[in-house]
Amino acid sequence: MDTAAAVTFGAAGVLLVALIPLAGWPLLLLVVPLLVLGGVFGRYRVVIDEQVLAARALGRSVLRVPLAEVAEADVVEVDPFWEFGGWGPRVDVAGRVGLVTRKGPSVRIRRADDTEVVVTVDDAATAAGLLNTLADRSRPADGRPSS
Repeated sequence: MDTAAAVTFGAAGVLLVALIPLAGWPLLLLVVPLLVLGGVFGRYRVVIDEQVLAARALGRSVLRVPLAEVAEADVVEVDPFWEFGGWGPRVDVAGRVGLVTRKGPSVRIRRADDTEVVVTVDDAATAAGLLNTLADRSRPADGRPSS
């Protein structure tokens, strides 16, 4: 779990303990499961192979970008709250899809249809280079991304 998530869940826990005398123990039955789900779904595994960038949470696919659709990948600085309105799987006001879990360097993927996907990963520069290399290999002989 990254620092922002740890701080958020810590603050939620302190607030929960403070509210128990006011709202009573039934509040725990509502809030604790929500905190647990938030902690579980806040963890994603991003894998890049020779066919796809795939993100999964709890064994379920959250995001898939086939390399045949990748026109270009680069590194951008992302602020989840200001750009996407929060953390996790998101869509911003411009239609850009994001899987953002923390502020900082992220991979931006421009697809052949000019849509963008932003994914927070460790070592975004290496991930962008890998995506560009693998996408170049997956393109047809004319060099254009398939649509």
